[in-house]
Amino acid sequence: MKRLQTELGDMNDRHQLLLRWMDFTPPAGLNDDYEQVVHELQSRLDESVNAIKL
Repeated sequence: MKRLQTELGDMNDRHQLLLRWMDFTPPAGLNDDYEQVVHELQSRLDESVNAIKL
């Protein structure tokens, strides 16, 4: 149970970080870098969702 709770907590942390980045408006000229970071964060979240074992 502790392992599952830890995994869910980590997943929530990734989700909250992604939400904060998605609310951010990057300065002009940094859109490509911004998109790359958001894509990486989404990929990490997706991986953690797919890896969870119930």
